[in-house]
Amino acid sequence: MKDIGNARTSPVKPTKVLYIMASGRSGTTILDNVLGSIPGFFSSGELHLIWRAMLRRSGCGCGRLVGDCEVWSQVIGSLSDHAPSGVPDPKMFDQWRRSETRIMHVPRLLLLGKKHMHKRPLLMKYGALLSDMYKATAHATDVRVVVDSSKTPATALLLSRMSSIDLYVAHVVRDPRAVAHSWQRHRPTSDPHRPEEMHRLGPVRSSLRWLGTNILAETVKARLPNGRYTRLRYEDFVKDPRAEIASLERFVGEEPAEAPFIDNHTVLLKPNHTVWGNRSRFRSGEVVLHRDEEWRQHATLSTLSIASALTMPLLFRYHYPRLPTRAVLKSASR
Repeated sequence: MKDIGNARTSPVKPTKVLYIMASGRSGTTILDNVLGSIPGFFSSGELHLIWRAMLRRSGCGCGRLVGDCEVWSQVIGSLSDHAPSGVPDPKMFDQWRRSETRIMHVPRLLLLGKKHMHKRPLLMKYGALLSDMYKATAHATDVRVVVDSSKTPATALLLSRMSSIDLYVAHVVRDPRAVAHSWQRHRPTSDPHRPEEMHRLGPVRSSLRWLGTNILAETVKARLPNGRYTRLRYEDFVKDPRAEIASLERFVGEEPAEAPFIDNHTVLLKPNHTVWGNRSRFRSGEVVLHRDEEWRQHATLSTLSIASALTMPLLFRYHYPRLPTRAVLKSASR
């Protein structure tokens, strides 16, 4: 790992960022971790929540507290210029995020336009903070591509307007019935520092979130230059992960390298430094990638019906059946 103390004196070069945009529980954490196991790529997890992780004393993917991690302690230490006191302030930085890049802020960002960014000085401060975080991360880990699975369309839109970021956006979608079921499961976070249950949502809220996030993601797509957006269905990724990962490498302008695959569906995951994400971010070693089809057997008929009805406008666009198969409905009705 490099010393980043003099990173700001280096010639200015845009930092290449592969930003994963999606609704929650769409399989982005495992995708992020696989990409981070490729030479030249670094998996950051949901980077925009690093300040929340510090405030809650959550764990990094490496097992240490985020603030004590060898990577993030260096990156955070390089951001002193962004705090009036000269000491990075997680509470203040997280307030910037919540004030400017939540899902509700996408319409405002769309109307604002790149030429009028100066009208929102706090947004410009937060954008500069993110830019320096990406640059410091790439320098500290000596990688060509920083992978950020923050998922939010608002952050993607902000990054697309920053000349210091060489942005590529991968929009990940998953069958909303599977997403709705996943949000209802009782699962631990697997965080050794915060042994608690993962956040849960009912089928109405999770389905509306799926619909809203993906509609906004389509809006962001329309604002990106040609060749800077790709869509990936979770189901296609787990069906042929080796081919889909190679496709993403080419998408960001990198030649497919020695991928971490043992066979077509078994990947050798490196220990990572993800700051936030699904419980799978704490896994390393050999992992078999397979379709999580539990929802087909255990989702209730109510969940399937609500999710299908509320997400109907986008089901056809993403090539999902408007109703689950008869076998799935029969199983759910038992």
